[in-house]
Amino acid sequence: MAENKKLQAAMKFDGNDNAKGSIPSGHNDILVKNHTSILEVKVNDIMDHLYGKKVIDENDMDVIKTKLKAEGNKEALGYILEILKNRGSRALPIFIQCLSEAKYIELAKRLQLSMEDPKDSLKLDMKVKQPQ
Repeated sequence: MAENKKLQAAMKFDGNDNAKGSIPSGHNDILVKNHTSILEVKVNDIMDHLYGKKVIDENDMDVIKTKLKAEGNKEALGYILEILKNRGSRALPIFIQCLSEAKYIELAKRLQLSMEDPKDSLKLDMKVKQPQ
C-alpha cells in the first residue's frame, strides 16, 4: 500500500509532463520483453486510468476506441504502447501504476521489478492475472 502511494506521488503528470519525447531505451526494452503479456490486458480496463493521469488525451481515446471496435483489443493496445513510447521517462512508471489500479497486479509487479533490476524480473510468475 505504501509502495502504491509512493508511486502515485512520484508519477503524477501535470499539464507540462505530457510533452512528447522518447522513453529511455531501458523502458522500451521492458515493453518489448513483456509485449506478449501486455497484449493480454483489456484496453477498457486501463484506458480511463491512462486518461486520468494524462498519459493519453481525448484524441488518443477516440483513436483507441475506434481501433478497439474496428480492429480488436490487440491493435488498440499496440496503439497505446506506441503512445507510451513517445511520452517520456515517466510514461512507463505511470503505465505500471495504471495496470496495478486495474488489477493487473502480477504484470505490474513484473514490469516494476524490471525497472528496478532487469535480471530479477525473470523470477516472477509469467502469468498475467485478469481482473475478476
